[in-house]
Amino acid sequence: MQAFYSLYFPGRGRASALVPITHTGYMLVPLDANRYNVQGDTNLDTQGLPKLSEKRTRLIRELIETIAFTLLIFLVIRLAAQSFRVDGASMEPGLHTNEYVLVNKVVYLFHEPQRGDVIVFHYPLDTTKDFIKRIIGIPGDTIKTTSDAVIVNGQTLREPYISTPFNYTSDTWKLGPGEFFVMGDYRDNSLDSRTWGPLNRSYIVGKAVAVYWPLRNWEWINTFSPVFANIRNQGVSLPWQLVNEV
Repeated sequence: MQAFYSLYFPGRGRASALVPITHTGYMLVPLDANRYNVQGDTNLDTQGLPKLSEKRTRLIRELIETIAFTLLIFLVIRLAAQSFRVDGASMEPGLHTNEYVLVNKVVYLFHEPQRGDVIVFHYPLDTTKDFIKRIIGIPGDTIKTTSDAVIVNGQTLREPYISTPFNYTSDTWKLGPGEFFVMGDYRDNSLDSRTWGPLNRSYIVGKAVAVYWPLRNWEWINTFSPVFANIRNQGVSLPWQLVNEV
């Protein structure tokens, strides 16, 4: 590149001659050039700063969207499932104190609770407490207990999941709409429907589906559906009958 400059000598004033000066390796940049115009051409890059600002804005927006999506996923999972710690021996030998179970809170939006399901529910006599028991009877069933047997709709259950066949008294219950009969698997150490009566559906939190902690105890929770497979239903409660049940 070649440019022409007038020379100035101290004491002599400005010389009238124009002297060509050759520059190599870089180009002279006008003083008013945008500092982002690294090429120093005469067509100034006036978009440098706005482009950088747009990039930062895009990164911030993407970060906010990622955080919002993560929170949404967390809330969906939190609404659909919840963990509970087992406290007590009422579900032994299947579940033990200090085991953590995963509870599906939405499964019963799609179908009714079934016999054999292990559920978590609010204790009807003190809703600040949560219990975990197994469903033995569903709406319409007739439940009868003897000292060592449970009879559902006339059929005596053969229960491989219990610790000891035991009942406090011999009694009979006829379940109405939205009522379930729940019992602990440790029959001689369980506070359940034999004591305080049928459980209303409105108290059910969800279905316990797995033990996930401690890891060495990880397992799916067995509902033992073959035990109840041959029981004939005596009646089915309709969804609109459950709405106002308390």
